[in-house]
Amino acid sequence: MKTADLLGLAGAAALLFDVAAAQHSDLDQNGDGDVDGMGPSAFMWPPDRVWFDFADNTGPCGSPDGPNNRTEFPLDRGAISLVHQDNSYDVQVAISYSDNPKTNEDFNVLIPSEHIDQHTPGHYCLNITNPPSNVQAGSNATIQLRYVSDGEKNMNETYYACADIKYVAASTFNYALTRCFNASVPAAPKPSGTAGSGASGTGAPSQGQGGSGSGGGNGLSTGAIAGIVVGVVVGVAALGILLFFLYRRDQRQKRVVDHVTSTRNNVKWDADNRSGVESANDVPLENIPK
Repeated sequence: MKTADLLGLAGAAALLFDVAAAQHSDLDQNGDGDVDGMGPSAFMWPPDRVWFDFADNTGPCGSPDGPNNRTEFPLDRGAISLVHQDNSYDVQVAISYSDNPKTNEDFNVLIPSEHIDQHTPGHYCLNITNPPSNVQAGSNATIQLRYVSDGEKNMNETYYACADIKYVAASTFNYALTRCFNASVPAAPKPSGTAGSGASGTGAPSQGQGGSGSGGGNGLSTGAIAGIVVGVVVGVAALGILLFFLYRRDQRQKRVVDHVTSTRNNVKWDADNRSGVESANDVPLENIPK
């Protein structure tokens, strides 16, 4: 692997968090500490349907939008990337091979809810089962995310999101597009080795094969350098995710404090009123001569 290729890989991976934020842009326009343009959870990849607050509790897809935009998805070794800005429970992933699924019954469960009882805020990579043999390159499908969260309402509700895909041959797919890594809050970031394994479906093996030859001379081989670069940039991306969710949590705490302070400032305390009345009748004290 050439130095230019390594630098390109580093630059692309270092932008993972920025791309994730841009996909659900409007980051925090109303200052409430939440990412606007998404529910408590969403697809980072493949991109999900347009989000609407009034529809995200309505199955099967939490959006009035139809399958207008489809993302290429590999027939083999597929994975999805999810982002959670609130605790999510009973997370279920399902798929429909219909061109336009209309009900929950149109979907077949891939990952049952009992396998993912809780996801804390962060980014998660989930492998997807290969489609049946009758599904070929060019076939359409829709991946459904279904989960429970209390969101901002302090009551558990079921939420939905869907990502529409078109299958392509694995040999023609760029696995780096999946942005597949794991980073969560409040849990501490995983060691780089674990994060690297989380990105195993993103095309890292092909990068390793490209640098499998001897580096020649002294020092690390190009394959080893590539591994270090991938580990570093994935770590940077995970750190970005961590900082973002810490910022979000801090904003929430600030809102609570501001609310309490505002309430206290608007109260007319009786003690203060009585003090004002009594002070009008006070007699100043003077020194008594001895």
